[in-house]
Amino acid sequence: MVQTDPNMRPRMHEVLRRFDKTSRSLSSWKLRSRLAPRKESVFTATSRSWRHWKRAVGFIVHDVPPVPSKISGVVDSI
Repeated sequence: MVQTDPNMRPRMHEVLRRFDKTSRSLSSWKLRSRLAPRKESVFTATSRSWRHWKRAVGFIVHDVPPVPSKISGVVDSI
């Protein structure tokens, strides 16, 4: 995807296939986990983790999947 030459980049259907395969191999908890900077203070990490999990639990309670099953208009056009 980052190749300078566009002909060297994968086609969108291949990217979607790879993403689907990768996301299916990960657990729901892994997909919902927070990405954090390496050098984050303990206070900041605690605060952000608390807010992240509060929001994630809300999504779980409302049965919102961690990854949408279909992106409207994108998958249909491929």
